[in-house]
Amino acid sequence: GPIFKMSQIHRPVVCITDLTVARDLLAMPEVFTQSDWSFNRLVPRGYIEYMNGDVHAAYRAIFAHGFTRAIVDGGRTAMSESARAQLRQMAANTNGGGLDPEPWLLPVSLTSLLHTVLGVSATHERFAELSALFTQLNRPVELFLPTPRRTQETYEAINAIVVALIAAAKDHAPAHASVLGTMAQRHEPPFGDATATGNLILMVKEGSIMVRGLLRWVLKRMAEDEQWARRFRAVAHDATRLDVEATAFVLETIRLHENRYLYRVASRETRVGPYTIPAGWLVRLCLGEAHENPAHFPDPQRFD
Repeated sequence: GPIFKMSQIHRPVVCITDLTVARDLLAMPEVFTQSDWSFNRLVPRGYIEYMNGDVHAAYRAIFAHGFTRAIVDGGRTAMSESARAQLRQMAANTNGGGLDPEPWLLPVSLTSLLHTVLGVSATHERFAELSALFTQLNRPVELFLPTPRRTQETYEAINAIVVALIAAAKDHAPAHASVLGTMAQRHEPPFGDATATGNLILMVKEGSIMVRGLLRWVLKRMAEDEQWARRFRAVAHDATRLDVEATAFVLETIRLHENRYLYRVASRETRVGPYTIPAGWLVRLCLGEAHENPAHFPDPQRFD
């Protein structure tokens, strides 16, 4: 059914597969609060995605100024160049056969996010150093074990660089628009705010992992059905049509493969339909299963 229970991550979990119920729960942030994950421990007040209440509202207001369409549009060339460079290397390593694309995907997402979030382009003097540090930081950390010393040291090394980048961006207009540069020019975040700088770091860290995963599925889908590549080539001369086709392709890839779940924690005992969710239980909003429900998407397994 649409509501059931299980055990996961050593905790009882209520699973919700009905989109309407899931949306209703998300509208009650005072009851269903954000869950916590291991990487969240690196930042004093946590990652903005996992903040609650007034703390979330305060940091959301700070970061809202840093996310603009101009930053995304300004980074398109850098993103495209990064993707093309890795695709050329992939092609050179195929030897006429297939290959595992994984080694070439993280550089695409990491380069793009270093550019758009931190303002560090591929020609920046600290690009190679940051790339190596973030690759190290991206190693998984166990939820129920202490943060490894090397992970903490790597995070602190990145944090020192980010603080220096903020100081430089406050004094001189950056070469290109970025989240960090835009915030620094507005004198946000303030010096010494370890939560703000930590969130900039986690946006690159977690974002690069997520985008890498999405790129993996995009490549798999394109490889499985050549009609999509043919469609993209047919409209390659028209940037607007190409953007529409590509966006639809990516959104459908997310629907079927990447948008899997959200977690919340019941802050107090509450009723959901005929069921009682005890305080402290995890609540898993199963978006992937909801997207596979024909009540929400006709013929849900068809990639269209």
